[in-house]
This record gives sequence, C-alpha cells and structure tokens, in this order.
Amino acid sequence: MPATACKIRLAQRRHAAAETYRHTRNPYNFFRAYTLALQDTAAELWHHAFPDGGRIALLATGGFGRGEVYPHSDVDLAVPPPPTTLPKTKPHSLPASSNCSGTRGLPPPSNPAA
Repeated sequence: MPATACKIRLAQRRHAAAETYRHTRNPYNFFRAYTLALQDTAAELWHHAFPDGGRIALLATGGFGRGEVYPHSDVDLAVPPPPTTLPKTKPHSLPASSNCSGTRGLPPPSNPAA
C-alpha cells in the first residue's frame, strides 16, 4: 500500500532531518529537509489519489507553506474550488484586510493594476 510506504519514508527522512539539526544546530537545515520530505510525500500521495492530474490543486498553507515545519507541527493543506465556481473578482478589488502579509511584519504587496 503506497500510504504505508510513504509513512515509513517520511519517518526516515524526519529522523535524518533531526540528526542533521543535532549536528549543525541550525534549525533552517531541519526546516528545509523536513519540508522537502513532506512535499515529496504529499505529492506522491496526491498523484496516487489523482493519477490523471485533473484540474485539482493542492496548496500547502501555514508553516508547511512557509517552509517552517517543526518536529510536531501539523500539516495544513487546502484544496481550492475549481476556477469555474469562484466569483469573478479582480484581484485589486479585494479589501485590504484580505492581505495577511502585514500580520507577519511584511509590507503589503504592490498593486500594479492601481
């Protein structure tokens, strides 16, 4: 079963990432290695579930999307609705409150359409 094999490989890669951290004491080495392991696992399971690809997207959000997955973090994923079900809204017409980059201390993105 692919899920069992994926689980074993993920555990092995998580252990290897933790060992790398123990040797280097650089958390970014752990974040990078563990995030890549999770990406590979998610992609393998996704392609197993949807072999033809289809028109479905899988988005990594939260710490996983930022590449900051801690040893006991959950994995936040989102599956957006197909484009045909979304309202026809121009990106620049969204309210400023929909941009959460300010909550992370980042400037809001510039709006080239303005």
